[in-house]
Amino acid sequence: MFSLEQVRIPVYRADQTAALAGRRRKHPSLSPVDQMRANGFRVTVIVLDGAGIGVMPNHPLVDDGANTIANVAAYYEAMRTGQFRLPNMQALGLGNIATIPGVPAVKHPAGSYGVLTLDPVTMTDTITGHWGLMGLNTLEYPTYLSGLPPELMTKIQRAVEQQLKGEVPLLNDGRNISGTTVLEQVGHQGLPIVYTSSDSVYQLAVRVGKELAPGESVPTDSDTFILEEKGARFAISRREVEKMYAISAACRSFMDESTEWGDQFLRVIARPFATRLIPGSKGEKFVRITSLRRDLTLAVPGDTVLDHALAAGYDTVSVGKFYDVFTGKGFNRGYPDPAEKRHLRGNEEGIDCTVQALRTPGSGIIGVNLVEFDEEYGHRNDPIGFGQALMAFDRRLPEIFAAMGDWDIVVITADHGNDPTRGLTKLWMESAGLDRKVFDGRGTNHTREFVPLLVFGNPLMRGINLGIHALADVGATAANYLGCNMPSHGNTFLEKLRA
Repeated sequence: MFSLEQVRIPVYRADQTAALAGRRRKHPSLSPVDQMRANGFRVTVIVLDGAGIGVMPNHPLVDDGANTIANVAAYYEAMRTGQFRLPNMQALGLGNIATIPGVPAVKHPAGSYGVLTLDPVTMTDTITGHWGLMGLNTLEYPTYLSGLPPELMTKIQRAVEQQLKGEVPLLNDGRNISGTTVLEQVGHQGLPIVYTSSDSVYQLAVRVGKELAPGESVPTDSDTFILEEKGARFAISRREVEKMYAISAACRSFMDESTEWGDQFLRVIARPFATRLIPGSKGEKFVRITSLRRDLTLAVPGDTVLDHALAAGYDTVSVGKFYDVFTGKGFNRGYPDPAEKRHLRGNEEGIDCTVQALRTPGSGIIGVNLVEFDEEYGHRNDPIGFGQALMAFDRRLPEIFAAMGDWDIVVITADHGNDPTRGLTKLWMESAGLDRKVFDGRGTNHTREFVPLLVFGNPLMRGINLGIHALADVGATAANYLGCNMPSHGNTFLEKLRA
């Protein structure tokens, strides 16, 4: 039987922090910031992409009832009674933030806890969420909730053809639609597919290869290479991959140069996919190739805590698409190495990289994005998968605890919500005796929610209810802890956590 005493989290009691401070090495000839670097002061921000924790007051009507983590827990418990547990995040205080089935509050949390509001940013987007966490609030960018206008898609296609000096046939579908749904509907046509979502995003899906049978070999030449991903092997065409990247880069170039607000998408996403060997459990004929995805993001419109930390001599390390979200601005290292030009193969690799980054001696900021919650489960209306991913992350938290140094602080949070229970049958709610609003229609886009805030580390008090803060307060707190210049927005909550 599990008990909280079994959770080993290296967080000191308030009366132990004086002893910890005594272990801090003194360097009389160094400036305060140089001393912090020498002692390994570091802040790691782990973003559970899409893991919201309750709808915000100023949400769109379609988001009524959204509460990603709690609804996932309720669904999981209704379908698999007694199986949803997050013991490590529970010990940190997750259940003290909200009512979450299977994750009750604890009397003495090993971390401090609260929630972050997306305000004052009006968008519910990965890019603006991450920029906000690093201390940069932004304006609104164009979104096309009813789909991309035909005239806009034609204009972009012509601009691409002009840049690439030739015809570029595109299937300008343009719908605001789930990416996997559009693949199943039109992927067989063979053309690069243009579509969007409720984010400010222009998405380009391109078929780049096929799945191989076990033991099957194919001639590898200057065009074909073998890629292993998601437990399968794929024969991938370099020509098709490079064509996808070239079209995406031309789109990004046009958008960056355009003076029309409606052209300035936050992201162009190159989304490669392959033909499945056999159909999936729901008859799916195609599968995305995650590691070859590429996000081409609008240049960051200002400096963040990453830039200030880098200027102060700290290391700034990205894990996953954190690097792409900031177009590399403010980072000096990354996992995977940015030179590899690939995405993480999933959350497990992302956690591996996070542990490796924490075990590497250094100081500064580590920014981690774990995208599977959002991409694989939130957008796919898969609460069971989302719940399993949360539990998988929780199981590996002790590795993160063990990798932390004396002066490491870790923040676990999210960038927005993506409630996968939208539009699912009411039967599970009724069988679970749940009395709450039910989504009227099936949705696959982000939900405007508060996001959780869990903060822990040796130098900090624990069990502090931090209340409600803004996303940008995380960046301000990191700057405060590192002693570097503050970002343009945000208020530090570090003093609430000092012993």
